[in-house]
Amino acid sequence: MPDLSEAPTHQFSPLWAVHSEQDARPSFRGWARSETEAKARLEAIRGNDVDAASTQYWVVQMTTSEVAGLKSIGVLPSDA
Repeated sequence: MPDLSEAPTHQFSPLWAVHSEQDARPSFRGWARSETEAKARLEAIRGNDVDAASTQYWVVQMTTSEVAGLKSIGVLPSDA
């Protein structure tokens, strides 16, 4: 069994991401401040997608490094 004592740890932010994937192409579809809000956004996105039947959707809590990266490229507002 590998020694995980030196494995990097991820600090989670309070933000959640909404993702989808179709034809092996994942997509970042949005973000939310809570899991409940993220799930509601997911359902709204799914309801508007014409190809929803063949698309996978999920929400995931973002790490602080993911949030920092998305802020640096303007995907997330600086106050998120």
